[in-house]
Amino acid sequence: MLQLDRLAQQAVIARPYPHAVHEHALQDVDALNDQFPSKDQFGPTIRMDGDLTAGDPGYEGLVSGSTPYRALHEQVYSTDFINTFLKLFRLELRRAYDNGELVADPFSLKIVPEPVERRVSGYAFVEGKEPFLYPRFDIGYAGVGYGVQNGGRGVHIDNLPRLISILVFLNKPRSMTGGTHRLYGLRGSEPVLERTYHPSPGLMIASMQSNRAFHDVAPITAIDGERRAFYMAVSCSRPIWKKEVHRELSLLSQNRYDAPAPSRWLRLMAAITGSR
Repeated sequence: MLQLDRLAQQAVIARPYPHAVHEHALQDVDALNDQFPSKDQFGPTIRMDGDLTAGDPGYEGLVSGSTPYRALHEQVYSTDFINTFLKLFRLELRRAYDNGELVADPFSLKIVPEPVERRVSGYAFVEGKEPFLYPRFDIGYAGVGYGVQNGGRGVHIDNLPRLISILVFLNKPRSMTGGTHRLYGLRGSEPVLERTYHPSPGLMIASMQSNRAFHDVAPITAIDGERRAFYMAVSCSRPIWKKEVHRELSLLSQNRYDAPAPSRWLRLMAAITGSR
């Protein structure tokens, strides 16, 4: 389970955009790894090479048959989970609302602590008479080629209904080239790498999203084993971030933006893509 009481006390790192890091956010790491689903239990890819989310048969079987996964599911789909991250980023969220970056005050929205966003809905935003906040939990793994055709496929932002994204690593592969989580600032209209985080068991990176919260995964070119991670989120049933109005930045602020690859990566990425 996540140590929610400690998460809300973490310091928020301002650059390149508000995020918090907790090296030991997850308890029962060994049990979660031991009971990690086999590859034949995973559904079609969402973010990683294999993904499970609420409503998938493999996910429902895992939650019903595994005590630690059931406990984690119940924790994520709770009001306490959402309130923990609202508290963590309370100053930054209030500032974003006052500045007009947020089109709704997240602290005034109703919380629906249920898995309302499912694969069968096509991941359409969940509409209602009034906007509300809800959580999400995905389980996934990645191997060679991740970060090229999935994992965002390059520098990107998350969708505008996403208020907070939470990445939790479950393991550290025995050896891996690439696979780091990278955060970008902006120099004019050019994404510039500012921070890099390497996978380690229990490491959590929680990021306040916006129309300029650029990030990516360094493409995995070699790995012994697999890169396991949990993707969690606090989302709104409607777009909550203001759409980018700057002409050049609006071209970058599309979900899953493909950044131009440095020349030294071109042949490598082409080789990976052609081998899949």
